[in-house]
Amino acid sequence: MSVTRPEDPTLSARIPFIPPPHAPVRRVVLRRPRPEDLVEVCRWDADPDLVESFGAPPSHLARGDMRYLHAIEVGGRFVGLVGLSEVSRVARSAELRVVIGRPADRGHGLGREAVQAYLECVRALFDLDLVYVKVLLGNRRAIRCFSSCGFRPAGILRVRHDRRYADPPLSDDVLLMAFALHHIGESPSAHRGRRGAPRLDT
Repeated sequence: MSVTRPEDPTLSARIPFIPPPHAPVRRVVLRRPRPEDLVEVCRWDADPDLVESFGAPPSHLARGDMRYLHAIEVGGRFVGLVGLSEVSRVARSAELRVVIGRPADRGHGLGREAVQAYLECVRALFDLDLVYVKVLLGNRRAIRCFSSCGFRPAGILRVRHDRRYADPPLSDDVLLMAFALHHIGESPSAHRGRRGAPRLDT
């Protein structure tokens, strides 16, 4: 049996070159928050536009359950936070929250990449069926971001100017969007503990 060597000059004429598929290269790295990250987050509270679009001071996210919170890093620089809150082991659901701090870092798709990477980790490592987000109806950029990540509208929460809901009161009603971690008929156990699960840097 003869074997065609790679340097055979007739090889390219007989077999067209097909480049191997490449996974999209992500700019973001998810890692555990550091004390200096939380100091920076507190500075973001002074940005009124960010507070309004996020629906609360960004530092509120850092005050949640740190087990589910991860820093978003780009090129070695801390740019935001992503994590879960309201984790219900009974309903197997949780709320996802994400914030990109500095104005210069917004609008470049970093939040979308962070959400996509984090959802891969949640699907592989957590026993959850549904992840949802709450977005101000007027925050079109965030709605587009979550839509591109696979979230779908699930309802509207009529909480505008309701002081019982948030401090400060929200400037708009809230769109509830949901992301199903498993398709109908799919076994969730097929994902949990699978090899090749995304790794979160420490």
